[in-house]
Amino acid sequence: MPDQSVDPLFEARSEELQKVAGHMDEIWSYGKIARRRRRASVAQNGEWENKSGEVLLSRNHLALLKGLFDRPHSMASSRDDWIAAAAPYARAWRGDLPLYWCLAKSILTLPKTLYDRDRISNQVFYRLRLRGRDILEGRASVWVIGVGRYERSPH
Repeated sequence: MPDQSVDPLFEARSEELQKVAGHMDEIWSYGKIARRRRRASVAQNGEWENKSGEVLLSRNHLALLKGLFDRPHSMASSRDDWIAAAAPYARAWRGDLPLYWCLAKSILTLPKTLYDRDRISNQVFYRLRLRGRDILEGRASVWVIGVGRYERSPH
């Protein structure tokens, strides 16, 4: 029968990690890999929040929200229409890199509390909700991942 004891080197490394990672919530060890729990949590309304309660969004999410905000009645008549409206904002930091699929995938991870998706016959409409408008107008605190706190900018 193989020895079930823990490798002493792994045990020492695990203790070392726990000392260094005093700011981490928890450390679990699976085999020889130490993982930490994410600091972000999902609020009751389905939005990702950091520890200070700010909504976590990416730059693509903000571009999508601004694109919807610019449409008449804050509504896009299709996903392609929404992506076309968001493209100028995304192009501001992506330059000439392709952005269609990046924005299309970002729609899937955008919290549903920020927009409505309505299907009428064979057409899908996207409409900006009040929570999304609050974010764009600076009435809700937002943390942009990789950038920092979101400050409202003129359109």
